[in-house]
Amino acid sequence: MNRNPSPHLAFFGLERDPFPVVPDTTHFFLPRRLETLLAEILHAIHTRKGFIVLSGEVGLGKTTLSRLVLERLEPQNVDTALLFNTSVRGPELLRVIARDFGLEPAATTEENLAALNAFLMERYEQGGNSVIVIDDAQNLDAESLELIRMVSNLETSQAKLVQILLVGQPELLEKLGTNELRQLRSRIVIHAGLTPFSKKELTQYVQYKINRAGHGGSIEIAPGALRTIHRATGGVPRRVNIFMDRCLHGLFADGGNRLERRLAREVARELEPRRHRAAQAPRRLPAAAAAIGVTVAGSLAAVLIAAPQGPVDSWLPTEIPGSWGPPRAEQTPADKGGSAAASTTAGETIPPGGDANVDAESPPLAEFAAAHGLEDYRAPLQRAVERGSVDRLSRFLAGESGHRLAVLPHQPPGGDTVAVEVERPDGGPGWLVAWRPGAEHWVETYIHGTGGPPVRKLQLQLAELQLYTGAIDGIAGPATTRAIERFQRSHGLEITGEPDAATQYLIHRPAATAGQGAP
Repeated sequence: MNRNPSPHLAFFGLERDPFPVVPDTTHFFLPRRLETLLAEILHAIHTRKGFIVLSGEVGLGKTTLSRLVLERLEPQNVDTALLFNTSVRGPELLRVIARDFGLEPAATTEENLAALNAFLMERYEQGGNSVIVIDDAQNLDAESLELIRMVSNLETSQAKLVQILLVGQPELLEKLGTNELRQLRSRIVIHAGLTPFSKKELTQYVQYKINRAGHGGSIEIAPGALRTIHRATGGVPRRVNIFMDRCLHGLFADGGNRLERRLAREVARELEPRRHRAAQAPRRLPAAAAAIGVTVAGSLAAVLIAAPQGPVDSWLPTEIPGSWGPPRAEQTPADKGGSAAASTTAGETIPPGGDANVDAESPPLAEFAAAHGLEDYRAPLQRAVERGSVDRLSRFLAGESGHRLAVLPHQPPGGDTVAVEVERPDGGPGWLVAWRPGAEHWVETYIHGTGGPPVRKLQLQLAELQLYTGAIDGIAGPATTRAIERFQRSHGLEITGEPDAATQYLIHRPAATAGQGAP
């Protein structure tokens, strides 16, 4: 951990740089498809399949993923050799491999192959495995790749003695597609291709990186900004890191904690000025844009943004699922006049107290609010039910009173729960429930490879229900996801594999905190 973070990181309460430009296996984000890909590579190595190819464009995380493969193999009786300097050619390549395995390189190719064979056979007889990882393999010439094929020929009648992972850019595939290398190509058992993040994955990635850097709720990112980031970076992780680093400096310079689309657009123009000048040449910028400036101090960009002009609702985006940080209050005409009142529209900061503008309050909702100690939130509650924004209100209430809300597709089990029938967003009937789970029972963010005590509690509950048989390690992963899916299927919930509010309510209901608001 960086004990002396730079001023802009300290400003946001971050303990280290969340978006480094160097490979970071400690905080590597693994969406489900990447976790599956990693598992396939490791399985191919453990089952001695031979040749594996990992390809992708620049900046997609090939090097980091290959380092992660090595880290996963380290405690598993696997010897590894990593080649990242592919400028070596021919016989020198074999000497580098031998040296990385701890052998004394010989003078000739034949001697090095014999030494490697003896070493690999000895490790095989001891129950061990051996792996060679070659990064930037697209730089290898045909002679070097043919030597690698010869190394792969070291085998017994039952298994390969060494597994080889070639990591490279798309040019590697072009080389492997030539007639000259058809023998090597025929030995490839897995070709794993990396692709950029989708919009959903990018949102999860940014959230994950900030949270792992020590984020405590001090940074908000507007949906419009996330769309701009995805459009400007193409979902390429390295470009996302560079982009977000500039954005954090811009927020620091502005003294704010919410990344809006305007700042994201300024960063995009700064990073790709020619493209943006060409795209915007025919357009006249509004006068307010003159207040937006970009200054660069040293190698760091400080993006200075003027206060937004005109009605707030003309630029304030609506929330998207997966966004984080406290909800932002919408400015009303009364606010502009200095009043302390704020509207209770879903997606805004919701004040306690009633709302005289709410007509025909639902008696069942009023009784529901009273039963759960939510009298001060009757108006926001009714608005949330009417507008299908119960999840947003639930997140707000969690920080105010510890309550959580969920809409179930059926009446909750047992007769001790106060629930009210409402209409679900899809038009079907639902039942609104409220409860106060302890912090150790609530999974706020569910991303594979991360977790903590709440995920461990979730695994324990699923294990008690005989749905989960994996390790109780508190780490979200495929086994936990499959158990959640089985639970959702058996309870008539939407099958997402993620612990949404309704799923967590039904899983943890017996463990809900007793007292006010507990079912």
